[in-house]
Amino acid sequence: MDIGGTTTRGALFSTDGKILGHATATGAALSLGAGYTAGIIREVWQQIKQTTDAKVPPEGKIGIVAGIAGATIPGEAAKLTEILSEFASLRIV
Repeated sequence: MDIGGTTTRGALFSTDGKILGHATATGAALSLGAGYTAGIIREVWQQIKQTTDAKVPPEGKIGIVAGIAGATIPGEAAKLTEILSEFASLRIV
């Protein structure tokens, strides 16, 4: 997922790097609040699942690899963890 200021984009990849599905939705800046952002992420995830024939793991069983701009800003890592907790376990290092 790429949670931007104006759009959120997401993609599902196979373990060998092949794109299995992708989607985009308007909105989702973290500054709009966790509830709003989680709704946009949920929408993008549903669209991704509709664009692939691959077996998609259920929410909470997903591995996320992410580069997170701004994660060192005080409070931002906690916001992101809250938003993504319903979709996957997240460990920020």
